[in-house]
Amino acid sequence: MKYKVAILNTEFMDACVKTALEPFRDRCDFTTLYYRESAEIPELYGRAEEEFDGFLVNGLISTAILNRARPRQKKPVEAIHMDLLSYYRGLLKIAVASSEAGLDRVCVDFMEDENLRERILDGTVDSVAEQYLARVETMSLEELLVQKKRLVERVKKRRGEGTLDLVVTRFSTAMEEFSREQIPCCFIFPGKTYIGEVAGRLLMRLDMERMRDSFPAVIRIGCRMGNRGYDELAELDLKRALLEFGRSCGGDFTAQKRDAYLEVFTDAGTLKRITDFGSLCMLKPCLERALGGGTGRAEAGHISGGIRVGYEADTGGKPHTGGPAIHVGYGVGKNAAQARRAAADACRESELNPLGASFLMDEKERLIGPLSFGERLVLEARPSGEYLKMAEETGISPFTLQKICAVSAGEENGVVTAQLLAGKLGLTVRAASKYLQKLVQGKAARVVGTRQRKTRGRPELLVQIADPSSNIDGIHKTTGNTEESL
Repeated sequence: MKYKVAILNTEFMDACVKTALEPFRDRCDFTTLYYRESAEIPELYGRAEEEFDGFLVNGLISTAILNRARPRQKKPVEAIHMDLLSYYRGLLKIAVASSEAGLDRVCVDFMEDENLRERILDGTVDSVAEQYLARVETMSLEELLVQKKRLVERVKKRRGEGTLDLVVTRFSTAMEEFSREQIPCCFIFPGKTYIGEVAGRLLMRLDMERMRDSFPAVIRIGCRMGNRGYDELAELDLKRALLEFGRSCGGDFTAQKRDAYLEVFTDAGTLKRITDFGSLCMLKPCLERALGGGTGRAEAGHISGGIRVGYEADTGGKPHTGGPAIHVGYGVGKNAAQARRAAADACRESELNPLGASFLMDEKERLIGPLSFGERLVLEARPSGEYLKMAEETGISPFTLQKICAVSAGEENGVVTAQLLAGKLGLTVRAASKYLQKLVQGKAARVVGTRQRKTRGRPELLVQIADPSSNIDGIHKTTGNTEESL
């Protein structure tokens, strides 16, 4: 079956890209979605995300704008950006056709105020281009949106000063404006070979996604019944709700009793659908409604290979509203045994979460969650020695420490409050306060001040948390492309 790929492009670049993609039409059906300004790209992608398997985006700035505006992309995205080989060929032609004095009057988009003649003579064109690429990676959305405007203003200024004869650019959205202002412009088209390499990378990623969708998956569901103890009628209600949920989402859900749990065996592709690409747990609220209680909140689950449901006699301090508290863990594995283990670990994490949020563990043994409307974190299943040591000193589990440190790493100087921590991790403010107290007592954090609440009450403590992640590769927020997870 052919892949459906969307090309986000300008009309100016259309013919060039379509010609280069001809060799791939036996594997892909390409559809071009046009934009006039790069600011339109995030909305364009959002409208088309569900329809296409992958996306090719014209331009480094355009792709960076998409990544900043929509960090949780569900589909693979590849950029047709600055093809340096083609750029150098274009610059060489200009250098050959111009005198040394003429090169001083050429404006190159990525060089800003750099002198082209000097950069060619001292051989630093490469480093200037690399520095520009690095700057784009760190630019905010606001900075990215004004890059074309800044180029046009720079060109018009030099034109007015009489110091510019030619503009060299890869901003296809600027070409119409330069033409209207009658400014001589040389557009560097990316080479066919380069565009083919970009398309090949996208195809490889799509093939990998299709392969991963067939991995075995397990859903593990835990149910705390309060003071009622084990309830066979509740188990029947759960099984009935599972079957109805499976039919509604196009999955074949058959629940199997295993010890005190129910397990559902499925595949990673099905989990991708029912967790909205590892972002939300859609199953938990359905099961809670079926049993007439629980937290009543849509939570998120781990990307695991299976779902397992258990019955335990007490609530373990988990807040719920009178009915049973449901815990869902999703597990994905390269085989059924790994998927079951991943689901068990994910469900255990859900049981430890004060609000019973769902979690997911993927085939790379990464814990993903909480699967809710808040910020989702991706944590390594095997924490490093720094976290193990920190856990001994504070009495907080290594997984929880990874989550807390991931939140603090995103704040200025690593300073957080209990309210902030609770909102980011799906905790109660009371639970977040206890974690911060343990960190301070274990000398892994310190109180650096207070802040008055907007509502009445005592001021909030501002707590600065030590950051072991500077030596650790295992923590990151999911703010970019999500091709490595469901």
